[in-house]
Amino acid sequence: MAPAEGLQATAVIAAAGSGARLGAGGPKALVVAADRPLIAWCVEAFAAAASVRAAVIAAPAGYEGALEGAAAEAGGELPITVVTGGSSRGESVGVGLEWVETDLVAVHDAARPLVTPELIEALITRLGSSPGADGVIAAAPVTDTIKRVADSATVQATEDREQLWAAQTPQLFRARRLRDAHAASSGALAEATDDAVLVERRGGTVLVEPAPAENLKVTTGADLRLAELLLAERERERPRRWIRRVMPNVVARDLDASRAFYADFLGLMVAMDEQGFLMLASPSHPTSELTVGSEEQREWDPETHRTTIAIEVADVDAVHAEAQRLGLPVVYPLTDEPWGIRRFFVEDPDGTVINVHSHIELGR
Repeated sequence: MAPAEGLQATAVIAAAGSGARLGAGGPKALVVAADRPLIAWCVEAFAAAASVRAAVIAAPAGYEGALEGAAAEAGGELPITVVTGGSSRGESVGVGLEWVETDLVAVHDAARPLVTPELIEALITRLGSSPGADGVIAAAPVTDTIKRVADSATVQATEDREQLWAAQTPQLFRARRLRDAHAASSGALAEATDDAVLVERRGGTVLVEPAPAENLKVTTGADLRLAELLLAERERERPRRWIRRVMPNVVARDLDASRAFYADFLGLMVAMDEQGFLMLASPSHPTSELTVGSEEQREWDPETHRTTIAIEVADVDAVHAEAQRLGLPVVYPLTDEPWGIRRFFVEDPDGTVINVHSHIELGR
């Protein structure tokens, strides 16, 4: 997704929720939907938004490592910091704000895994073009008839829904204004259900940006089942294999062997440019290119040469079996990692390490 011109944001992802209403038995952010933890879907979206320069994840105490592992696989080259969240959502966001260095901050709930890079960039563009605003939030017009009820039984009034919007996340703010709002509301953070209300109370101007209908929040089991259906549908639109992150300037002694390896074994698109370099890219991420040149074309540097490329596949066991059939050097065995990844490492013809992985359900 192209960046909003001149604007940079840091994502602060509130991921310290307990998941009690889901009966998850652990943090909601690590609940698996469509074969991936919720946090992974969120991080992937922010990593794909070109205006986002870093992410901070507020994790439940004791789960920092698990969140870091799940996020790292999804975030590619996006710098990610995992911090210990507070006892409430507001306090967790406040902790994350301490790590923000950009002028803009996008606060997001890990319970909204269907966020898209397009929505993130739309928020950043909107705030960038609205100098009088302090923030802009994803929101949707209310479609139900809203009743004000007393004592949980008696209708007192019917609200005019034409003026009602349901607030969602991401919520984007000028970082300085959100810090000021948090500092002035330290005693009310536990009750704050979003960050926009804190800015509003300080007299700030907050705009709304229409969010797509599928940007739902996973709170109940029914929400999770719907999210899984929507995420699975999104996944079906991707090719079977795709590159997640690349490191440039890989050196090859034999370009023909390298071409066959990357095209046949990894399923990447391969082309040769005018200078004779191999240009490799994922079918679903064609702008993320890996350049492979011959030893004569590039100065040999072992530190640059022996690097890691990570790709995600639909069936890591099948790819592992193919690697064994071809006699490829597996340098890290097929392993289930505790953060929900099943992976192995294999070397290409010139020693570059390929991290091949699939997401699995935790507890497998």
